[in-house]
Amino acid sequence: MFAGESFIPEFNTTTRAELLDLGKMAWHEISPAIFGSMFQNALDPKTRREMGAHYTSEANILKIINPLFMDSLRDEFEKIKSLPTGEDENNTRLKSRLAKARQEALMAFQNKLASLKFLDPACGCGNFLIIAYRELRRLENQVLEELFSQRGWILEVGEAIKVNINQFYGIEIEDWPSEIAHLSMWLMQHVMNQETSQKFGVDIPSIPLKTSATIVCTNALTCDWQEILPASECSYILGNPPFGGTTYTTSEQKAWLKAVYPPKYTLALADFCTAWFVKASSYMQENKTIRAALVATNSICQGQQVNTLWGLLLNKGVHINFAWTSFMWSNEASNKAAVTCIIVGFSYHKDLLNKIYSVREDGSIAVINTPNISPYLLPSQKSVIVKAQSKALSAKLNLKFGNKPCDGGNLLLSPPEYQKVISKDPLLKPFIKYFRGSDELINGTYRYCLWLKEEDKALWEKIPFIKNRVEACYNFRANATITGDAFKLKDKPWSFREQFNPHYALIIPAVSSERRFYVPMDFIDNDTIISNRCFILPEAQPYDFGILVSRMHMCWMRLTCGRLKTDYNYSRDLVYNTFIWPTTNPEQEKLISDLAEKIIMIRDNHLIADDPIPTLATLYNPESMPADLKEAHQRLDIEVEKLYREEPFEDDDERTVFMLDLYAQKVQEVKE
Repeated sequence: MFAGESFIPEFNTTTRAELLDLGKMAWHEISPAIFGSMFQNALDPKTRREMGAHYTSEANILKIINPLFMDSLRDEFEKIKSLPTGEDENNTRLKSRLAKARQEALMAFQNKLASLKFLDPACGCGNFLIIAYRELRRLENQVLEELFSQRGWILEVGEAIKVNINQFYGIEIEDWPSEIAHLSMWLMQHVMNQETSQKFGVDIPSIPLKTSATIVCTNALTCDWQEILPASECSYILGNPPFGGTTYTTSEQKAWLKAVYPPKYTLALADFCTAWFVKASSYMQENKTIRAALVATNSICQGQQVNTLWGLLLNKGVHINFAWTSFMWSNEASNKAAVTCIIVGFSYHKDLLNKIYSVREDGSIAVINTPNISPYLLPSQKSVIVKAQSKALSAKLNLKFGNKPCDGGNLLLSPPEYQKVISKDPLLKPFIKYFRGSDELINGTYRYCLWLKEEDKALWEKIPFIKNRVEACYNFRANATITGDAFKLKDKPWSFREQFNPHYALIIPAVSSERRFYVPMDFIDNDTIISNRCFILPEAQPYDFGILVSRMHMCWMRLTCGRLKTDYNYSRDLVYNTFIWPTTNPEQEKLISDLAEKIIMIRDNHLIADDPIPTLATLYNPESMPADLKEAHQRLDIEVEKLYREEPFEDDDERTVFMLDLYAQKVQEVKE
């Protein structure tokens, strides 16, 4: 620990008193895992985000190490414990043979514990390694208890301990956390020696330090893991790699990410943490007995990223052995990350039984046993991956993108601006329309926009206000990045990127809160321009609304859409175009249309009668959704499900798996 030279600060009276006070604390009662949280607290939020320095609590670490290896090791130990001790046998020879067999089984199991090697390729302050070592030592203590209870065991307890911190390897890009990881492992070794001493009533010294964990300060994405721990010696990979979407990763990190994937592979929106999954899968090909489990953002098992990451890994032969579905992040640090995480355990070995864990609303844990876990972390017979479709596989109507201004705000007006300019010049009115995006649609607000057509140019270019706004838009676009939409549109400064204004259409917001049971959709006419933050289904009828707002479509949307933070991010190519519509007759379509119209009527009635006037946000808030509206939706859900099958679905997972099977069948039909 003190092999190198260190700077020794000068102490004054205050710092000396603080050090002495620290010495009075019961440090043996404090877990070394707290160092990770202390380090996180010391970082400013921007640095923390760039480093991905979000340290994991002990509770969340146990979510990984228990199903990854501790559960199976404990089960194996319990089977050995159940072997006959021979104490009840009268036959001396048989008694001795049984006792010896049990002792040999215990010793072999202890040797197995001591032979396991662990790699955390994004170890930070070493919390995963620390807790894994602690749990392994505690299991070894139980083994030692059994051995010392048998006659003929003559070793001292200190000599009998075999599990060692030199079984643990970590890779960390930052030097300070890697030093903390070294120190924490030594401290945990000392803590466990004390725990063993108390259990057996002997003194086990921790100093002098004779062993050390291997913590290498380097970039895990550019180094060769084989040089740190040969794959042939590795047993388990575990950890919490940094995650960050394309918005927050640096250009250097994006280059590291790209280099890990195969050459010319389409990464699209692959999260930074997927690099560790890909690199681990390559490392594990050298030793297919290795099992891995990593914490990740839940986005890697949603939307487009499923095909990007899992399309690659499944083709390699990787199987998902266990998973924790989405849960909110927690650790001991202040200002901790607000992240929704998953855990995925994977290997090249297909288990007969796989487990999906989830946290219920009351905090209890639900476990599903299944022969197969899909990349969407669902129980399924096949690992089907939904791929983006430029054309709808099943829908009769084509979903359109909304209109993107690309204007620097020059073609848009706030309500006060609108009132001001209209009062001055009423001739503006024919060239201004309502403008709404996801936020305005859901929250009942609106803006205005200049909606100018080339054929009317002779009229609107004579109006000073419009002329000035169009010139300002030209200047904005002319100075924009030459590869972007704005610059490409500089010669049409009066126009949005799209000029789509149907007479009648169904609008689907691109972004909606995950708290809602249903995505709030609504109809508009041609006095409203819809922004690119919504999708437009022109000429849609109540039947189309009924199917798209149904629970079946909502389940499909939750499966295939991406996320903006935790909100649903609806997609034309991944959600709408891949959704399989039911086969219906006119009578069935009329029933769905009638139920859909009833929902619209109930919503309109609330908008007229309620005070304060509600919005789609309040009408679809699960805590304030009117009972009659909820009942109408539930009635619609039942009838839409009957279009797919008569037998009711048990839960949303069953609905989703059913829809995945329909999707797979449709894709196969299209291929044929």
